[in-house]
Amino acid sequence: MKTILAAAVGLILALTVCACAGPRPIRNDRPDVDALVGRTWTAIQLDGKEVPTEPARITLELMVKNQIGGFSGVNRFFGSYASTRGGVISFTGVGATKMAGPPEAMANETALFNALNKAKSYRVRGAILDLMAGDRVLARFRG
Repeated sequence: MKTILAAAVGLILALTVCACAGPRPIRNDRPDVDALVGRTWTAIQLDGKEVPTEPARITLELMVKNQIGGFSGVNRFFGSYASTRGGVISFTGVGATKMAGPPEAMANETALFNALNKAKSYRVRGAILDLMAGDRVLARFRG
């Protein structure tokens, strides 16, 4: 009986220690992608043109389970991404709500969605994320 009680106490103690340790770090075979995930990136340039951050910021967030979301300046958007080592990235299934906005905001939204559809790679330099096709920067974000 004492052996069973000691084993039960040991099990409860082990479970308590594991629970207090917090969530386990995400194992990711793409360590360079970790710099992208869980941050809100604010667009500062689309298709070579500066993007105003007022009245609404254009944002992009890459999430842990290869999902994206954000705000285009007019609409909320969502989709998926795939990435491998070496800065390769692609976005698929990008969709958005369907509200209309001022012409300039709609043009920025179109430029953002074009950048997501055409992006083949990315690079991170400090707090700057570039989505690229070849050597061309399609979109630049600050995070």
